[in-house]
Amino acid sequence: MQVWRNLGPLMLLLGLALLVVVLVPGIGYEVNGARRWVRVGIMNLQVSEPARLCLLMYLAGYLVRRSKSLREEFMGFLRPMIVLTVACVLLLKEPDFGAAIVLLATALAMLFVAGARIRDFVVFFSAAVGAMVTLAITSPYRLKRLTGFLDPWSDPYDSGFQLTQSLIAIGRGEWFGVGLGDSVQKLFYLPEAHTDFVFAVFAEEFGLLGVVTLVALYGVLVWRIMSVSSRCAGAGALFL
Repeated sequence: MQVWRNLGPLMLLLGLALLVVVLVPGIGYEVNGARRWVRVGIMNLQVSEPARLCLLMYLAGYLVRRSKSLREEFMGFLRPMIVLTVACVLLLKEPDFGAAIVLLATALAMLFVAGARIRDFVVFFSAAVGAMVTLAITSPYRLKRLTGFLDPWSDPYDSGFQLTQSLIAIGRGEWFGVGLGDSVQKLFYLPEAHTDFVFAVFAEEFGLLGVVTLVALYGVLVWRIMSVSSRCAGAGALFL
């Protein structure tokens, strides 16, 4: 773990480099109007995933190294925020609004747990929320996606298409599902059934019982994460 901690600055450079490279024409691969992938052999890699991991590993190391500065000085809080802002801008260029929100939310949670001053946290959190809301409101397609859930059946063939098809899949699952591999909705009805709507397919094939089991397993995972984190903090292994 000490090796990973020392590699923090390199991880930062690697994460930002990935987010820049994907925007270069000829390297970044565009799907459905978004340039989020690069070709790696026989597969496409969504660069925001390894990039976010790199950035969060850098942030974890920074929070351990600069713990005193983070708790006492505004600059200790501002430095990682500048890095995160640059990363979020690059993510929005793809565009990948969801990845930017996940990265920012995770980073702010880490800063809060690490002991950032409440006033610094509130100022940046308010600014971040304001920026995200502004981006959503000023972009018609983002606003349409965010408000489409209110009444997806009012436009089932456009803005509500994804949600209505996923609701149909979930409804078909009923109590025990239609069986593994027997989903109908994944056959050209659900867009990106193997990624964005894999939960809807799971619900159709395994039903309410399967969904409850899956959610419970995620609950166990979160509980174990919190338990391990608490034990590491008690042992002084803050980077872990």
